[in-house]
Amino acid sequence: MRSLFVIPSISARLGGSVASASLLATALAANHDVTVWTTDHDKSRALRFSDPRITVRVFERMAGCEYFSPSLLREFVREHWKFDSVNVFAFWTFTTLVGVLGKYLGCQVFHHTQGCFLPVALRHHRLRKLAARVMGARRLMNFFSGAILCSESEIGPALRWGITIPMTVVPNPVSPLPVERSRYRAGHAIPADAPLVVYLNRFDAIKRVYEICQAFSAVQSRHQSVRFVLAGDWDNPYGRRVKQYAAEIGLRADFPGHLSPTEKWELLADANVLCQFSAQEGLSNAILEGLASGVPVVISSGCNFDEVSEQGAGIVVDSIGEFADAVLTLLRDPGRALSMGKSGQALVGGRFSISAVRKRLEAAMSFRRPIGDFT
Repeated sequence: MRSLFVIPSISARLGGSVASASLLATALAANHDVTVWTTDHDKSRALRFSDPRITVRVFERMAGCEYFSPSLLREFVREHWKFDSVNVFAFWTFTTLVGVLGKYLGCQVFHHTQGCFLPVALRHHRLRKLAARVMGARRLMNFFSGAILCSESEIGPALRWGITIPMTVVPNPVSPLPVERSRYRAGHAIPADAPLVVYLNRFDAIKRVYEICQAFSAVQSRHQSVRFVLAGDWDNPYGRRVKQYAAEIGLRADFPGHLSPTEKWELLADANVLCQFSAQEGLSNAILEGLASGVPVVISSGCNFDEVSEQGAGIVVDSIGEFADAVLTLLRDPGRALSMGKSGQALVGGRFSISAVRKRLEAAMSFRRPIGDFT
């Protein structure tokens, strides 16, 4: 089967949705012919597709537009017939237009929602999205062949928003890189015996990184040897304010910025706890990566990852005080932390591996034939 993924940008600055699209494309590429079309938005930070079986084409955007690409639309009209399915991401951008056009041309088109109908996401640019809905956005969404959700937490909001087409939950896969332990600590002068507590994600208000710094400060006051790393691209107004706030409260924290894939997995290999306190998530790649690395996690209930507590892979909290207490509990009980780490790895291996996700994606798209078998 031949599948086309249309992504508005593959800039690493955009975080989760771009990473999710690349991981789903990688999962499908093991058995099928996968092509990715994207725009030249933020080329300096373009995500590199590690799987050589994936063909990536980059199209020029219209001057003054963030994502819109007339050349991509023209090429799609010419070549849509080559693909057995089309996958579009980011509902509120021009990829919706590509998907609707594909369906009109007779393609099987799937929209990957990636949390775009969750309440917090809908409040972002709220008036613009309300106007789009009044103008027929719901009808456009229901024109697709199906919706692919990344977690069960999306089902209720999607139904309330008005989605009536078939919906299938296909989680994002995770594929750890093999790395050597202690390399991150050695490269950043972090003592081997210093507990290392990590945040790894975008710096955005929805991630509530201010609140994480407050919790980390409470942990530091009760555990003097702990070191904190807040990794991710902080070079934006919100990130700069967070970094300034951390300095003002005397938090012993490193802000290494955006990490390469190898650096990211080296950091996780050396971490004692991974933390996330988002107001809302569909399915966090950062949490999955921490679990895959055997790191116990402390997350907010807004992360919508109930399996963490159900499988004993971490602690789910609701307040800053609970957050700080949970981190301290894991730092003071290495045996419990180790057990949680093993449970997290088992959870990822059973449900979020590349092979497990590929089977669910194939079922959602009714894919059954491998590359080369088009009879």
